[in-house]
Amino acid sequence: MEKLPDINKEFLAIEAKKIIDFANANIEQLNGKCQKKDTTQDYFLGILRRQTIILYDLIALLKNSPHKNFTSLFILCRCLIDDFLFVFYLKTQPDEDENIVRINANAYSKSFQGLEILTESNEKHFNGTYPFYLNKEEFSKLKEHFKSKAENEKYFKDREKFNFKAFLQVTQIADKTEDFELSKLTLRAFFLWKNFSDFIHYSNLTFELEMNTGNEQNYLRQIEETLLYSFNTVELSFRYFAKRDNIKLKVEEELQKRYIIKYK
Repeated sequence: MEKLPDINKEFLAIEAKKIIDFANANIEQLNGKCQKKDTTQDYFLGILRRQTIILYDLIALLKNSPHKNFTSLFILCRCLIDDFLFVFYLKTQPDEDENIVRINANAYSKSFQGLEILTESNEKHFNGTYPFYLNKEEFSKLKEHFKSKAENEKYFKDREKFNFKAFLQVTQIADKTEDFELSKLTLRAFFLWKNFSDFIHYSNLTFELEMNTGNEQNYLRQIEETLLYSFNTVELSFRYFAKRDNIKLKVEEELQKRYIIKYK
């Protein structure tokens, strides 16, 4: 098997900027078209913008990091692939709108769980008087305010019990692709997601991996592969607007040929 030519961080920075320009060119097409609040619209618009933001940060690290370690790069790559797995899953399901509602419901649920932990700490450690945490009464009022808003009703499985709708774990999302060929794609993306996740939590394993300079080309290739997923996250997200607003994706032929994944 022929060895792939070596790549470097400068090359990856250039490629990442191409995807940013691709995303921004299509975001510009949406000017004036997203004035009203809509859960599905706002989800995909947020994904488009988030991809560019993370890619800008990735470029900054590729160009300016004072060390050769990959931890910060991998954390950003994990975020990019996380978006891909979610968006790809949405595009393979019949009820895109409801699944996006469930994604947001899951986020709200986790947010309230976090606030509840701080509220319990306030009661346990400060007798409910710590000014920067909610006390039981304030937390209860916040929950009542949230569930009283009509726009939030769709997020609840049982509003009176403050029980939110659930969504799948990333592991489940990656394993849900029924098409044989496309399942190879999602499982490969999930493999990288898992690898990058290992660097979020410190261990001797990840430290030893980073200290092994012989891994550098492999790590650079993994970042390059992440750019492929990022390109397709943008392309898949823009499909919502292309269909709704009857507009065409703007993409350079060379860039599309390099990164596009062929699927329905």
